[in-house]
Amino acid sequence: MFGRWIQDLLKSYKLSSVIVGMEPTGHYWFGLAHWLLDQGMEPVLVNPHLVKKNKENRDHTPSKSDHKDALVIADMVKNGYYSLFVFTPKLTRNCVF
Repeated sequence: MFGRWIQDLLKSYKLSSVIVGMEPTGHYWFGLAHWLLDQGMEPVLVNPHLVKKNKENRDHTPSKSDHKDALVIADMVKNGYYSLFVFTPKLTRNCVF
């Protein structure tokens, strides 16, 4: 479903690629990042500390919500505030997908 949505966006906006930003918390992001790489997409990581600071700067409150997080992460990726990463066998050897 997510993959189809991305493909529809690529087609609708005549884009050739997509960058998917995520906040690496615990081990939860590994599975999605691995799947994105398998699909030929580029997952990137945003620093959780910077996400928190940017959220507070948006509306001057420390409130947290998934919607607010998504907007902040998207804005950070749009403006280039992210890190690239490469999966390596050593990084993923103990992970179960």
